[in-house]
Amino acid sequence: MEDVTFHANLITKDRVTYQGMIHQGKNETPGYKSFKWNGTKTDGSPLPDGLYQIEAVASNSGGETKQTGAVFVDRTAPKLSSEVDQENLVIRGKVDDILLDWMAESGWVAPGHPVTIQYEINGNGAWESAYLNPWEKNYEIYFDRSQLQQGKNTIHIVATDAAGNKSNLNVDLEVK
Repeated sequence: MEDVTFHANLITKDRVTYQGMIHQGKNETPGYKSFKWNGTKTDGSPLPDGLYQIEAVASNSGGETKQTGAVFVDRTAPKLSSEVDQENLVIRGKVDDILLDWMAESGWVAPGHPVTIQYEINGNGAWESAYLNPWEKNYEIYFDRSQLQQGKNTIHIVATDAAGNKSNLNVDLEVK
């Protein structure tokens, strides 16, 4: 029988802001065990979004062994803002997301796309990708008059972060 304990440290740019136990198992049977952590303390209360250093400690009468890894907890959807340049048919905006913030503060580069931006015009179902500058945390979508109809056009923008959290924004463009 073995005792297993998982500890977590929430690491911000300047310091460790949370230290505590996230799992404790007593008298576990020996052998490989998988553990899926849902971002909570041992009492079930959620920890704030952020980068956690997880230390797994297994001990028995022969001593203990430790293993450390990093986990990023992100339950919050990106926040989108926009500005419309009606004359030039351009939508410019900012994206606020914890992973983008962490990258900007630490200089760390997330693998893949930390946040993707897609849009459709007037609910046509033809989704296009918009470029997001992860360092500046901004995006720009340029339209040609041939893509739009006369009058009001609704551009539906969706931001999806690496954890799968989504936010939506509708922006109106007027073509005269």
